[in-house]
Amino acid sequence: MLERVPTCYIFVMAILAVTGVAIPLLIMFFLKKRGVKGSYFFWGFAAAVVFSLAFEQIINAVIIYFFGYRIAATTLNKALYTGFLAALFDEFGKFIFLGKVIDKKDDNRNAVMFGAGFGMLEMVCLLSCEMISNLMFAIKINNGQFQQMMEGLDSESTEQMNTIKFNLCNVGWKTYAAEFAGKLMSFTIQVCLCVIVWYAVKLGGMYRLLVILSFALHMGINSGSVYISDCFGGTVAELVFLAFTVVMVVLTLLLYKKLKDKEPIVEE
Repeated sequence: MLERVPTCYIFVMAILAVTGVAIPLLIMFFLKKRGVKGSYFFWGFAAAVVFSLAFEQIINAVIIYFFGYRIAATTLNKALYTGFLAALFDEFGKFIFLGKVIDKKDDNRNAVMFGAGFGMLEMVCLLSCEMISNLMFAIKINNGQFQQMMEGLDSESTEQMNTIKFNLCNVGWKTYAAEFAGKLMSFTIQVCLCVIVWYAVKLGGMYRLLVILSFALHMGINSGSVYISDCFGGTVAELVFLAFTVVMVVLTLLLYKKLKDKEPIVEE
């Protein structure tokens, strides 16, 4: 069992911390050079902050306060609740936000730009920030400052800190690779869902029902991943999540090709 964080692990953490920010920004610059509006990237990020980071977390805290024991009673309850809440705020949040900012004459590639902005929040919060936190702990461990951080902590907090130290010192590169792959798949799914919601808003009329499709897909993927992870372990969950991602990409490409030449429905 290692007592120091290997230098190669620290290097990987730093790379992943940068990558979490770089991937969405590179997509933005790539699309912008091809005539796609950069403003949609920032609208997407703003939508994620408002609906996913603010509203969803506030409502979640209230619900957990009153009904947390019931939600945690079974794996199925937890999976359904997690998927429902995430899908509700993400998909209808996109729908509401795009309804305010979209120009129906804009190129459909702007949907990808909006999705890259929306997905950036997840990449930054769940990958970059986590890796930066890990880096700070790793540096303190290797500098011999970790023990000072635990002075005055109760037994439960001390155990948690020791677990963090053990994980940072002893996880293999496969763990970091799997974590990066998981976040990248989540980002890809968010972009796909944004494309579906884009058409729901842009085309209007009966096509508004596409937001229901995006809600159902989001809830199904999220709930399914939570349930499978709890029941069958992380490895199986990652493989299933990969399958979900491939299906989402194929479905979105088919939908994009089918609807890209459709004109918005004029409502009287």
